[in-house]
Amino acid sequence: MKSQSNQSTSACPVTRESVRADAKAAFDDVVGFCESCASPFWVFEKELLVRIAVLGGCLIRLFLTARYERLDLQPVLKDGKYRPGDNYAERTLKTFYGEVTYGRHYLMSRGGGSGFFPLDVALGLTRDRLSPWVMQWVARLATRMSFKAAQMVCKAVLNWAPATETIEQVVLGMGRDAAPFMKQVKVSSKKHPDGDVLAIEIDGKCPPTATEAELAKRRGKRKPRPEKACTCGCQRHRGQDKRKARGSKKRRKKGDKSKNGKEVTVVVMYTLQRGEDGKLHGPINKKLYATFAGRKAAALWARAEATRRGFGPDTTKTVQILMDGAKGLKENLKPLFPKAIFTLDVCHVVEKLWALGHHFHAEGSEELKAWVEELKALVYGGKVKKLVKRLRLCSRRGWGA
Repeated sequence: MKSQSNQSTSACPVTRESVRADAKAAFDDVVGFCESCASPFWVFEKELLVRIAVLGGCLIRLFLTARYERLDLQPVLKDGKYRPGDNYAERTLKTFYGEVTYGRHYLMSRGGGSGFFPLDVALGLTRDRLSPWVMQWVARLATRMSFKAAQMVCKAVLNWAPATETIEQVVLGMGRDAAPFMKQVKVSSKKHPDGDVLAIEIDGKCPPTATEAELAKRRGKRKPRPEKACTCGCQRHRGQDKRKARGSKKRRKKGDKSKNGKEVTVVVMYTLQRGEDGKLHGPINKKLYATFAGRKAAALWARAEATRRGFGPDTTKTVQILMDGAKGLKENLKPLFPKAIFTLDVCHVVEKLWALGHHFHAEGSEELKAWVEELKALVYGGKVKKLVKRLRLCSRRGWGA
């Protein structure tokens, strides 16, 4: 592990006794506050969180100090590759309870190159200066919202928040290890063996990302503000002034979007087991996989995972693949799953029915709703030929017959 912290040879080691005294004082402060506080509950709760954070920080520091004092360096020094360096290099770790400063030994390499901190290695601490809990917390938030929104949630919950750049680096760092992790994860166990039917759901989505041209505009030098067209400064005239100073926009071509998106392909795989009632029950051993590497990479992962589950290319078991109408998905999956049953996702079919119905009936009208519901009944009833015949009739007549 390389060092990213400032080493301080003048720092005095903190003893376990002094940190224990600080923890006891913080605990007594919390107890005394709870007994003597006369504030309304919302004020009490808010101030209590601050005191709990102080107590938690003291306890974490006590844990780190105890581990520092118990750490045996002889197993690392006996081969002669490293020699003792700083005896107490301080570092600030950002935890659930806030920042905690602790010290640890630094070992220097005798052959040149970077040294390392044995205590950080023993505790599994990385160079990000974030505790493992905080890292997984911000990473989970960032998978469901923007980095800025994740920072705001952290601030609201923890009373502090890492920078958006730090959150981005955490997500990218964990994403780098995602593929190797997925390869070594066990598929099933004796407690939950796989069923006889393999189900695969696959779809793609493009998260919007700004182009380089758009980023250049945002990062460039700001244009001077235009002169006001009127003295009132109302919103209507401010907008007119901005549009006049900006000039006319370049006309887009059909299909052009203001933001480009790199598609992420998501695969959900699980098995189903037929019960005594004749119905398929599950899902069993459900696993989700997502990648920006493209549809082919997702298809290859699905093939490898299915083989690991006992559903090889020549399997006689049922393999059901559920997908939308994207040709690229089926073109990549069909050669790898020659005996699979490919099914069009009914949700996408119904979505297309609504889009088609807008050509015949007004949006939001009862006629449109009744037209779609009638065709949905054919979809869910499995009456495919009748549905196709009905749609062809609509195409010829040009109305919602």
